[in-house]
Amino acid sequence: MSLRAQTVRRLAVLFAAVLVMVGTGAALYWRNEHQKNVRMAEARTAGMAAYQAGDYRAALDSLKYYVAREKGKEDPEALYAYGVSRSRLEEPNGKHISEGITAFNAVLQLEPGHAEAKHRLLELYPRAAKNTEAIELADRVLVDNPSDVSALNLDDVVLSGPPDVVTEAFRAAALATIRRRTIPSVGEHVSLRFDSLGDDDVLLGAAVLVRSAELGVA
Repeated sequence: MSLRAQTVRRLAVLFAAVLVMVGTGAALYWRNEHQKNVRMAEARTAGMAAYQAGDYRAALDSLKYYVAREKGKEDPEALYAYGVSRSRLEEPNGKHISEGITAFNAVLQLEPGHAEAKHRLLELYPRAAKNTEAIELADRVLVDNPSDVSALNLDDVVLSGPPDVVTEAFRAAALATIRRRTIPSVGEHVSLRFDSLGDDDVLLGAAVLVRSAELGVA
C-alpha cells in the first residue's frame, strides 16, 4: 500500500471517529435538554396545582426551580404564583418580603397592567419600609382606577346618602363590589358602615376644609 493511500485511509478513519463523537455529543445534549424541559414542565404543573390548592410550601418548592430558569423568568403567571407563595411563608429576616417584591416586579416587567401584582406590592412595600415606592405605585394605580380601594389603603368605608337609597341591600352590594375589585387580603379586612351624622357630615366636611385653609389645622 502506498504512503498516500495509507494517509487517506487514516484521514477517513479519523473523520469517521470525529463524526461519531459529534453525533454522540449532540445526542447527549438533546437528551439533556429534553430531560430539563420535562423537569421544568413537571415543576410548573406541580407548583401551580399546589398554589391553587393553597399549599404555598409545596408551591414554593416546585416553582423556585422553574422561575430560576430562562423560560420561567418569562412566565408571568408562574412568577405571580411564586411571589404569593414566597411572601406568605414568613421568615425572621424578612427574606420572604424582599423576594416577594422581586417576583411581583418581575411580573410587572412582563405585564405592566397586572393589577394583582400591583396590589401585592402595595401590601409588601410598607412592610419593607419602602414607603416612597408604595406611594408612587398607589398614585399610578389611582390614575388608572380612581376607585381602587387597595391603592387608597382604606380599612373603613363610610356610606352616606338618603335613607331610602343607602339601604342594607345597598351596603351589601357595595361591600361585595369592594371585595370583588380587590385582592382577598385587602378586601376581607375592609369594613363598610352607614354614616350616622346625616346631613351634618357635609357641614362638618366643609368646616374642616375652611379650618385647614385658614388655620393650618384639621
